[in-house]
Amino acid sequence: MPRHSALVVCAPAATARRRAAGVLALMLMLAGSPSGFAQTDDVAAWAARHSAEKIQSADQAEQILREAETLRQQVEARYLAQQNACYDRFFVSPCLEQAAEQHRGALERIRPLEIKANVWKRRTKVEERDRNLELQRDRDQEEARQRAEQQRQRQAETAEKMQRKAQEGQAAAEKSRLHEGDADRRVAEHAARLKQQEQDDAAKAGERARNIAEYEQKRRDSEARQREIAADKAEKARQRAAKQNAAGAAPAAPAATVPVKP
Repeated sequence: MPRHSALVVCAPAATARRRAAGVLALMLMLAGSPSGFAQTDDVAAWAARHSAEKIQSADQAEQILREAETLRQQVEARYLAQQNACYDRFFVSPCLEQAAEQHRGALERIRPLEIKANVWKRRTKVEERDRNLELQRDRDQEEARQRAEQQRQRQAETAEKMQRKAQEGQAAAEKSRLHEGDADRRVAEHAARLKQQEQDDAAKAGERARNIAEYEQKRRDSEARQREIAADKAEKARQRAAKQNAAGAAPAAPAATVPVKP
């Protein structure tokens, strides 16, 4: 056994080569190109390119997240390959520490852009939901206005009918004075019709009152929804500010701990 604790006995060379070959095949599959996986410089260039641009759309944010996920897979595959390659070396621990540092640095470049893209996506969803709520509120108000207008028209038509029937009753009373024989019967029949009409109108008046009460209730509900929307906007704005402040103050990711192979 070596005298220094920094030195670790490596695995048999054949086993290490087989492990490295399997990892390399995995990396080539993930990267989808002859070059294998993303290098540290590639990740840095990708992060620098997107950091210099402002996210302008949800599609752009989604594209960044897809690219970040691909880079993460490639970085992890590269890290695994480096770890296996280190076991073929005499000084294993320094090699593993260097691989871990590169792995940590690559992830630290990817993570801030993932945070920005996710914040944009969440904000876009909240804004879309608010727009839909406002459109629904406008539709509800327009429907309520139309129902109220229809109700006023029905009331005006009913009043006109009642006035016309009253005039008809007066005309019938005039005729009754000219025709004493059948006049009493016709007057009684007309009075019965008027009474029935009054009963019908009274029933309709109850329905009108219910319609008016429903309209008032919907108007109050609409106002309550508007207050909820305003409160929700304020809360979302507060949460976005808090998350952005927290993201700006987030500490660097801790160094990965790599077990020393006996």
